[in-house]
Amino acid sequence: MLKSAIAAMMMTFLTIGLLLMSSLAFAEDRLFDLTVPEYIPMEIRYGSTLGESVAIKQASFAFHAAAPRWLHANRLEFGFGALSRGEQSRLFVSLGPVWRWVPSTVEKRWFIDFGLSPTVLGGAKFDGNDLGGNLHLKSSLAVGRHFGARSASTISLRIQHMSNLGLNSTNPGVDMMVLSFTYRPNNRGHRAAE
Repeated sequence: MLKSAIAAMMMTFLTIGLLLMSSLAFAEDRLFDLTVPEYIPMEIRYGSTLGESVAIKQASFAFHAAAPRWLHANRLEFGFGALSRGEQSRLFVSLGPVWRWVPSTVEKRWFIDFGLSPTVLGGAKFDGNDLGGNLHLKSSLAVGRHFGARSASTISLRIQHMSNLGLNSTNPGVDMMVLSFTYRPNNRGHRAAE
């Protein structure tokens, strides 16, 4: 347990360090422009696995930053939180791109997000089940809507899958339904590309 907590903390510090270094080193040509805006968009998420008698719950936060140009993504997302089942919890950190599509046939407040995030779990065994290692890939598909004054908030429902991509012989994967809420206090109106 101590080794997995240390690994999760090290991954968190490494991720934050990479974000800061890349924003300083490449801000001039916007290859890695991760400059901090006057507010930091943050999502609050809560979700649960589907179709299990004892569900795995997820509570997490996600922070948004500008994505490197070469990814052609709308943003980078740094997430951290915990998965819990019964009395046991596992911390996790993730970092990955999110692509947003705004349908042109409906009101511009609706959007669809697709994300891929390498994820480090703070432990491979969870409530008697082997999740197949600490390194996983989380993929997600979300449908959401901007609302409120100046469209400063969003709410979305996402389906996400997390698995180790066959890196270990055990790979049960975890499927979840997650509700997300974002509030941007200084939003000057929603942007389709955000």
